[in-house]
Amino acid sequence: MILLPPLPAGRLAITGAALVSTSLILAACTQAQRPSVPNNPDVTSQQAEVSDEQAVVVLELSNFEFSQPEIRVKRGQAVTVKVDSTQNVHDFVIDELDVRSERIFAGQTDSVTFTIPEDFEQDEVFFYCSVGNHRHLGMEGKLIIEG
Repeated sequence: MILLPPLPAGRLAITGAALVSTSLILAACTQAQRPSVPNNPDVTSQQAEVSDEQAVVVLELSNFEFSQPEIRVKRGQAVTVKVDSTQNVHDFVIDELDVRSERIFAGQTDSVTFTIPEDFEQDEVFFYCSVGNHRHLGMEGKLIIEG
């Protein structure tokens, strides 16, 4: 154990104030600004069918859950999934369709677009977060393929 000589009272107050100021500055600098999302009725927190050929889904990713545990799409349909991390770092993965978003931190967004093949045989596949043990902690959902 190393013992340091005590600081004079005035110097201790200045050191404490400097630590508090530095902490506040660092906290302000690390707060990510969320990008503004235009008011678009076709893109909501729920699945928005744009047409029979295309669907847009917006998912919020928070600690160990997706905002929608289930997404419904059709065979032959192009699907765009926009992911918005509200906490921590996450991604969006569907192994069977070779879909993988970038890993994004809180306040960041990414999107992936893929098409469900007409001859895709499975009716359900899982999407999940591949970061650490997030999937094991329950961060997965179901993609239901219709038609």
